[in-house]
Amino acid sequence: MTGVNAPDCTRHLVRLEAFDLLGTHMALEKMREVMVAGLRRRGASRKVIDDYIAHWNDAQMNSDKPIPCSVCFFAGKKDSRLKALSMRVNVQRMSCVVCGELFQYVDAS
Repeated sequence: MTGVNAPDCTRHLVRLEAFDLLGTHMALEKMREVMVAGLRRRGASRKVIDDYIAHWNDAQMNSDKPIPCSVCFFAGKKDSRLKALSMRVNVQRMSCVVCGELFQYVDAS
């Protein structure tokens, strides 16, 4: 359809893209919380946690950098990377390609 009475599909696409970005952001925030909680359980110092968050943020801003595994990071291995696994009923799953640790969190987006 074209002309004055045609629906504005572009507006809806932009809204869907914005929702997806918001959903992705919320999921990443939840994943970061899980990683930081794991560092705290292992007794990581505030400096290690801050360094991990800095690496995390750097990975979010630079697609060439992997999302770091908190277990490997705590052990001093800064070259680890997480990979996404299949989702199970609103539970997002990631595993580390270096140590094999499995991370799960509820994806409420």
